[in-house]
Amino acid sequence: MNTYLLYCRFQKMRGGLLEAEYDREIALVKETLGNLSPVETHWDEYFKAWD
Repeated sequence: MNTYLLYCRFQKMRGGLLEAEYDREIALVKETLGNLSPVETHWDEYFKAWD
């Protein structure tokens, strides 16, 4: 997960992703993790530490 988030950040910095595209990717990751948390509790800590 960290590698993907770094990749998205790098793409944003180099102009590969617009701000809105980056925001959508981050929202998608947060939504996906939020949907997994009842089943996979190790994502709870990751999700809480995000903000």
